[in-house]
Amino acid sequence: MTKNRNEDKEKDRMDVEEADRQGDEKMSETHDFDFYSEIGRKSEHRSDSSEDEDEDEETKV
Repeated sequence: MTKNRNEDKEKDRMDVEEADRQGDEKMSETHDFDFYSEIGRKSEHRSDSSEDEDEDEETKV
């Protein structure tokens, strides 16, 4: 019974991976380089600001 559950989990995982891959392909068809560049800038800015917040919290203690 346990083996069957593990096989089902592996099958479900592959389904999620496949859906993710298909979604990525569709996004690349409908969005251009500038779109991905903007996402990268936003992500980079967000991670920079979260590091600053972490430093501020450490100095408050």
